[in-house]
Amino acid sequence: MTEQEFDDLTAKYQKGDCKPEEVLLIENWARRMYEQSDASAMSENEEEVNLIETRIWKRLMQVISPPKPSTNAFKQLLLWPLLVAAACLSVVCGYFLIDSDRPTIQAEKPSHGLETRNTTTSTQKIFLADGSTVLLEKGADILIDENYGKRKRKVYLTGEAFFEVKRNEKVPFLVYSGGLVTEVLGTSFHIKPEGVGKSIEVSVKSGKVSVYSSHPHKAGNFDGVILTPNQKVHFDPELQTIRQEIVDSPRIVTTGAELPNFDFHEESIETVIGRLSTAYGVEIVLPGSGLGRCKFIGNLSGLPMYEQLRFVCESVGARFETRGTTIFISGNGCE
Repeated sequence: MTEQEFDDLTAKYQKGDCKPEEVLLIENWARRMYEQSDASAMSENEEEVNLIETRIWKRLMQVISPPKPSTNAFKQLLLWPLLVAAACLSVVCGYFLIDSDRPTIQAEKPSHGLETRNTTTSTQKIFLADGSTVLLEKGADILIDENYGKRKRKVYLTGEAFFEVKRNEKVPFLVYSGGLVTEVLGTSFHIKPEGVGKSIEVSVKSGKVSVYSSHPHKAGNFDGVILTPNQKVHFDPELQTIRQEIVDSPRIVTTGAELPNFDFHEESIETVIGRLSTAYGVEIVLPGSGLGRCKFIGNLSGLPMYEQLRFVCESVGARFETRGTTIFISGNGCE
């Protein structure tokens, strides 16, 4: 039984939707796995098991919750400890049989290359051979691969840094940092770890960045996203999860000598929101309730994007919320 089949079947069991043969299958399977659970059979190294215990339990709790009352609630309660034990065994076995042997593109930091550590109390600027620059924060460390620029431009980062990468479509630029790979052709971006072993944040100022886990969840298939300006991701190295969001303080991304005109005179909300969306490169969704036909008067120049949105929404009794990298506006519209 695969992990997905186990998840689906236990979910049905909790709801009381299993067919008689499925109930029999899961009860027999759970008891059999429980009876056979022997830590020594999984690994002779108990210390190794303990190291992954926390990660496995977090993952397990995402797919298993206490059973809901139903017509066979009493029976479920009796069986539930067996299901949890069997699930633990299944996940642990899966970790040793699959996770520990799966390929990784995140090699250990090479022993050869040019390494720089910022031991000063201020930001240190590093110039790379291709014209790219790195602003290395206090305590950060960067190692430049000895073959930098031949086929790829690889650097290994520990700590926080801001990159301005010289564009070269033939030689991609890759930053390896705590199990996360950031790959670009030419752009500017920021990498900030939240702490040792904690999440890593990558935010984009200009261009596009491909961010992905260095561990594929299956052969040739990596979890990752494409970031554009004013977007960021949080990567959890323990759970190998990537969460994509809008940056805290979006900047205007439109090019040209003149800034966008944010002085509005009796213009529709649809026009106002469209201009904000274009200026910041952020998707803003209006409902089909007639809200877009409402009028707005006001000068939003010099205000941060979220303040601009707040003023616009309050003027027509609407509200906005952020979901991932998209902003949704809701309201009743205007008569």
